Amino acid sequence: MPAKIHRIKLSKLEREDLETIRDHKRGKTAKAMPAVALLLSDGGLHSSALKDREIHEITGLAIRTIERLRERCCEVGALEVIESISRPSGP
Repeated sequence: MPAKIHRIKLSKLEREDLETIRDHKRGKTAKAMPAVALLLSDGGLHSSALKDREIHEITGLAIRTIERLRERCCEVGALEVIESISRPSGP
C-alpha cells in the first residue's frame, strides 16, 4: 500500500471540536463517523495516526472515503469537511 499523501495534524481546538461532534452524534450518523475517521487519522502531537485499513475496520467507511476526507481536511480544514457533509451541493 502506498504511503499517505495527505497527512493530518489537527490542532488541539480541532480535536476538541471533532470529539464534541463525535460525542453528540452518537452512532453511525453522517457526521459522527467522518469525525471519528479524522480523529483516527491525526498524526499530530496529541495522537498517532492509524492506517486507513484500521480506520476502515473501526468506522466502516470505505478506504477511498477516508482518503478523500484526509485530502479535503488538508484543503479546507477538519471542521469545514464535517460541516460540508450535510450541506446540499450545487448552486
